[in-house]
Amino acid sequence: MRRLSRLAIALAALATATSLGAQDETLLDPAKPTSAARAALDALETEFRAAQDAYYKPYSDAKSDEERAAITLDPALDPVPIFVERYAALAREHSGSAEAVAAWMWVFHSGSRSPRSAEAVSAAVDVLIEEYRDHAALAETVKFAFYAGSSEPCLRLLRALRERSERAETRAAATYGLAQLALQGPSRDEARARELLEEVREKHASVPFHGKRSYGEQVERDLFELEHLAVGKVAPEITGEDIDGKALSLSEYRGKVVLLDFWGDW
Repeated sequence: MRRLSRLAIALAALATATSLGAQDETLLDPAKPTSAARAALDALETEFRAAQDAYYKPYSDAKSDEERAAITLDPALDPVPIFVERYAALAREHSGSAEAVAAWMWVFHSGSRSPRSAEAVSAAVDVLIEEYRDHAALAETVKFAFYAGSSEPCLRLLRALRERSERAETRAAATYGLAQLALQGPSRDEARARELLEEVREKHASVPFHGKRSYGEQVERDLFELEHLAVGKVAPEITGEDIDGKALSLSEYRGKVVLLDFWGDW
């Protein structure tokens, strides 16, 4: 779950959400004609990606790390603040739809990276809380809102959804997100994180989290990591075979300096 693409996850989750109204839970049917709101959102996303590619083109054109290190982009040309306003306009035009939720969440995530968009981000949070806190689409996209970091807008959004949303899925996501934020930065608060994770396990264990995993299963992983994988903890036993097929275990190397290289291919 680490380092997942914030915006990609949000938009991918919304691709299966509703576009028929604030309380409609009907999933989008790919066999049916694309709605005007979905077409507008897709077109805007395509346009933004083209603008973003153009903005960062000097990096892709650079032939070496030295050339890339010498590049200075003009913040005034950053397309994010311009598109923040356009996404907000789309959301207002298609108010009540899943696409509106997607657009407001885009403003929240992408605008959070641009100081020039702070006011728009705050306004998006207000709308999401007041108008969409019980929307089915928000329940999906807010799962990874904590990737925006422990900013005031992010904390305000998650706290309000935890307390005010009528949807268990949204409350679970908001509570879990607050637990993750408690573990970030210099003010890391493990006690508060455990308290929030225990709340998720007690109240929302059966709520789906990601893929086939429930929040209960995810919380068990997080609590195990807090208890056993933090700096200063005794490393849990690992057994396997070396490159020659010989059995080995991590405990055999206790007292020695060991470098563990975990990697995957997918």
